[in-house]
Amino acid sequence: MAATLGLVLDCTDPDKLAEFWSAAIGYTTLGGAGSYVLLVDADGKQPKLLLQRVDEPKSGKNRMHFDIETPTVDAEVARLEALGARRIVDDAIEEHGSSFTGRAHDYVDAAIPKVRNMGVMQHLLGNTHIELDGNRAYVETYIWTFLRVERDGRSWDTFTGGRLNDKFECRNGEWKIAHRRTVFDWNRDTPANEGWCLGYIDPKAAGVLRGRKDKSDPTYERF
Repeated sequence: MAATLGLVLDCTDPDKLAEFWSAAIGYTTLGGAGSYVLLVDADGKQPKLLLQRVDEPKSGKNRMHFDIETPTVDAEVARLEALGARRIVDDAIEEHGSSFTGRAHDYVDAAIPKVRNMGVMQHLLGNTHIELDGNRAYVETYIWTFLRVERDGRSWDTFTGGRLNDKFECRNGEWKIAHRRTVFDWNRDTPANEGWCLGYIDPKAAGVLRGRKDKSDPTYERF
């Protein structure tokens, strides 16, 4: 008997992805077991599609993708967007000081796994100034960042203030960032001194919600 071809796609949410792809390509979702959800062509003529849940975040450009061929591209794009598909501006540029200059998607893909392994951090956005110029917009947003770093056996808190200079472009009726430049205005590094309001807050007490860098963070809870 000749071998048959099956496709296995790693993802973080196979149930959600199964809902999209079954509607997008007319497959039937047979069901899931453990970390897997199986989709099949009702006529049995097309390869099976197995969606596999993985914990590892995406760390680079996809090496495989699906092409949906159609004679009516605009209508098909509208149909897929109605199902939840998103257009990607693949040529967006990110300039991030001395650490990175290049494709914005490459920057994000590399940053996600790094951020998960870094210390406590927070980014706060402040005033935003917008200048419209036809299908372009030039936007400046003030930003403060905080990061806790371990260095030589000691905890340090580093604070940075700056601005995000963004050039937006309207493409196909959607505004997206085409080019971002980060401006660094000031920085302060200081030894960490976390006293939780001089002891007023007990971070280990029941009922005190603490942030986490995964789906156990309180923001995912529905209360």
